[in-house]
Amino acid sequence: MSCRRIAYRERYDGAILSLALGPIIGDILMYIFTSSMLTFRGQGLPEILRHALPRAIAIPALLLLGSASFISGALVLINYAFIVSRYLSPETPVYVLLILFVAVASFGALQASKTVLYSTELILILNVPLLLFSIVKAYTNPNMNFDEVRAMIDYTWIFPSWKSLAVSTYAVTGYISLSIFNRAFSGVQILKHRWTIPCIGFSILFTAFFAFPIYSP
Repeated sequence: MSCRRIAYRERYDGAILSLALGPIIGDILMYIFTSSMLTFRGQGLPEILRHALPRAIAIPALLLLGSASFISGALVLINYAFIVSRYLSPETPVYVLLILFVAVASFGALQASKTVLYSTELILILNVPLLLFSIVKAYTNPNMNFDEVRAMIDYTWIFPSWKSLAVSTYAVTGYISLSIFNRAFSGVQILKHRWTIPCIGFSILFTAFFAFPIYSP
């Protein structure tokens, strides 16, 4: 189940407030995590745990974190496969698309960290204009019902449930990838403009929640 669908189902149980609190909590966690990782220049989380903890603790911890990362990535690939199957290629079976996504992800996992980072940067630069266009187009669409948006204001100050808060926080947890990609930062590194990440995350969450309704149950 996608984050947007969960937030939509929790819309009467504090999902509105969680859209604002999630990026803020994510920003605090991001500053703590990235600042901590940058103190171990050129080392990923496996190397850090191997040197800092006994093997009896480090190995189970890595297995737990690796399993969580695997499940998270699998959910993303499954959601992408269903989205592509529904909107772009309805004739293609979902399992075929999923196999293709897994093949691409596996190929990327075999590449060097810097190669993946450069590729991600290039993809981000190419997709930012498309993302901005989609956001502007969503709000300027004549079918956009702002009355329904205003109706949700009545539910703004309802304290969010743990589920909606977790979903909105999870949407800005891409910084966890630094646990592996920190190996590529061997020199003195200063991460600038980190404050823009929660702002972008909030705009995307807000737009996805209000401008793109869920039609299927």
